[in-house]
Amino acid sequence: TIEPAPAPAAPVPETTAPAQPAPAPSAPEEAPSLFKRGGAEPSTTRPPLDLDTLRDRVKEITREGSGQTAILAFPMPPVPPRESKLEKAIENARKPDCRTAYQALGLAAVVPLVANEFGEGTCRW
Repeated sequence: TIEPAPAPAAPVPETTAPAQPAPAPSAPEEAPSLFKRGGAEPSTTRPPLDLDTLRDRVKEITREGSGQTAILAFPMPPVPPRESKLEKAIENARKPDCRTAYQALGLAAVVPLVANEFGEGTCRW
């Protein structure tokens, strides 16, 4: 047995007050600008610069250096000392001449000659 649904109640008239205009949105407060100076205007007179104090400060900054800027700072290897002309001459004297060192290999001499050019080198030109 299915019962019929109850009838909806009569709509109740709503009493509304006279329409009032919505309040105007207030102007947003201005965020402080990074480019405007706050407060009074800056004075036009500045204290004189003390050059001795500036020089001392610059010397301190240069002595401090820039410091380590890398994330994982590894020390750099020391710079190898430069070879003198005498050391170079001795090194070249102990190396054989490239034109005659691989002469017996014929065309196969190309491989060691190219390796010599890009590597440390076992012969001199």
